[in-house]
Amino acid sequence: MTISIRPLNFTDDAAACDSVLASLPYFFGDSDGQRDCAVAVRSQAGFVATVDGTVAGFITLLLHLPDIGGSTEITWMAVRADHRRHGLGTMLIDAAVQRCREDGVPMLSVLTLGPSVSEEAADNYEGTRAFYRRMGFVPLRELGLRDWNDASALILARAV
Repeated sequence: MTISIRPLNFTDDAAACDSVLASLPYFFGDSDGQRDCAVAVRSQAGFVATVDGTVAGFITLLLHLPDIGGSTEITWMAVRADHRRHGLGTMLIDAAVQRCREDGVPMLSVLTLGPSVSEEAADNYEGTRAFYRRMGFVPLRELGLRDWNDASALILARAV
């Protein structure tokens, strides 16, 4: 199995990224989220993880407040269900951190479902939060956001 990380190509990778999302209905089953992610993979910087030449994961990045030092937000990240827990997510985060360093951006952040939301699924957002903590992110604050499906969003960040 050959794994590689490369920059996201809007034209060539968008449909494959949509397919990755479709493999994770628990995490990405909301039609508004699917639409927003589709826009992101067609317009934002990012990276894809390929396995034997096929896109198996992706991360999209959005720079905020560049005029005053700014930060980069991970807007979307997903690894195809059958390739999770094989290091692809770690490689995608590492690529994002390296991009931040090259661009002189001191902080990387992400929003995910907060711990105050109860979940019954075995593979749930606690695993997502634990992954980000292992990657050096620390929880900053949980927000209640009306435009986030009335759920609570947890902001996590790490210095790069």
